[in-house]
Amino acid sequence: MKNSVDANVANSNRLLELDILRAAAIIFIVCFHQALFVFKETYTDIIISSFMGYLSSLGTGLFFFISGFILYEKAKKSDVKDFYIRRIIRIFPLYLFGICLIVIVNNYSAIGIYLTHFNKIDVLIYVLCLQEIIAPIYKFNEMPALWFVGVIMIFYLVLPVMVRSENPKDILLISLGIFLLFVVLRLSFDILGFRVFSSYGIFTFGVLAKASNLFAVNNYGRITFSVIAFIIGSCIVFMHTLTFFSGEGILFDQLLIYIIVDITSISFCYLAYLISIHLSSSIPCIFIQVIHALAISSYVAFLIHSPLLNLVMGLLQIHPTGHNILFAYFIGIPIIFIISYIIQRTELIIALLFNPHSALRIK
Repeated sequence: MKNSVDANVANSNRLLELDILRAAAIIFIVCFHQALFVFKETYTDIIISSFMGYLSSLGTGLFFFISGFILYEKAKKSDVKDFYIRRIIRIFPLYLFGICLIVIVNNYSAIGIYLTHFNKIDVLIYVLCLQEIIAPIYKFNEMPALWFVGVIMIFYLVLPVMVRSENPKDILLISLGIFLLFVVLRLSFDILGFRVFSSYGIFTFGVLAKASNLFAVNNYGRITFSVIAFIIGSCIVFMHTLTFFSGEGILFDQLLIYIIVDITSISFCYLAYLISIHLSSSIPCIFIQVIHALAISSYVAFLIHSPLLNLVMGLLQIHPTGHNILFAYFIGIPIIFIISYIIQRTELIIALLFNPHSALRIK
C-alpha cells in the first residue's frame, strides 16, 4: 500500500514539475504581449518591451521542450495513425476557436486598439495549418501566436519517425536527418518558415531528454556549462532584441542569432526543469492549485490572449500612461487567465460528453 502511495506522489510531482514550466511559460508570453500594448513611448519602454520579448521567446521554447518531452512516450506507445488522430483531436477544436475569435475581434469589432483585417485566404491558410509551410513564398496577415500551432503540427508529423528507435544516439541521428530534409525543402522549394528551424532544436532536446532520462542524475559539469551558456547567450540575445525594437537594425547575422537563441533556450529549459524538480517538493498547496490552474489554461491562453488583450485594452480604454499600466497588468492579465481556464474546462467537459474515455484528461 505504501509503495502505491509513494508511486502516486512521485507521479504527482512529475506532473507538477511540468505544470510549473507551463505556468512560467504562459506568464512570460502573456506579459510580453501586454508589454507591446503599454510600453511603447520612451526608450525605457523599449528596454522593458525588449526584456519581455526575450522572456516570451524563453516561454515559447519551454512549450516546445515540454511537447517533445511528453510526446516521446505517446509517440512510442501509439501506432502512427492513432498518434496523429489524437494530436488533431487534442489541438484543433481550441485552435479553430482561437482563429474564430481573432477574426471576430479584428474584422467585426471596433473595440480593440490594434485591428488587422483578415481575408478568406488568410483564414484558410491558418485553418489548414499552412502558415509556417508557405511563409517564405506567400505574404499573408499573421494571426498573433498561432504560428506556434503551424510549427508544432510539422513536428508532430515527423515525431513518429524520430522515435522509431529507443536509443538516444539513433534518435539524434534521425533528428539531424530530418533537419537536413527541412533545409533541402527550404533551399529547393522555398518553403518552411524560419520558426520551424529556430524551434526544432528545442523540441528535439525535449525528446532526447526524455529518451535518455537526462534528469535522473544531476551532472554538475552539465549544469555549470548550461549556466554559463545561458548567461552569455541571454546578454547577446537581449542586446540584439533591444537594437531591433529600438529601430537601430540588428547586431548579428540572422543565422547566427538563431543558433545563439537555440543554445540559450536549450540551456534555459534544462535549468528550468531542474529548478522545477526542486520546487515541486516544497511548494505550499495553495500555490500548487494556482500553478495547476495556470497550466490547465496555458494552451487556451496562448491561442487567445492576443485578441482578448486587444479587446480588454479597448473596452477599458487603457493607454500607456501612469496607473493604466498597472491596471493593465493586474486586471487585464488575470481576466485573460480566468476566461482561458473556463474555456479549457468547458472543452474538457464537452469532450467527456462525446467520449467517456476522455475522463482521464479531466482528471
